[in-house]
Amino acid sequence: MSETKPESQNIALELEIKNDFNSLTDGQQVILVPNQDNPIHHEPVIATYTGGYFYCEGSDPTNGPDYYLGDVARFNTGFTLSL
Repeated sequence: MSETKPESQNIALELEIKNDFNSLTDGQQVILVPNQDNPIHHEPVIATYTGGYFYCEGSDPTNGPDYYLGDVARFNTGFTLSL
């Protein structure tokens, strides 16, 4: 017996883009939404906030953080909470 599946299994989520970076807590994961001036990322990227720094997925943390709290808003429109 074959199982029928709906034509589209994609689920679209509308996530609110926030920009209150000061409200993040240590160890919190977010998805950064880069702006057009961002020299590092051109697509949304998962980042972990730790001690005022953002470490992005795919980057080597031994090379240092991708962003610090003082510049993250300059190169990112905002963030959404990581799922």
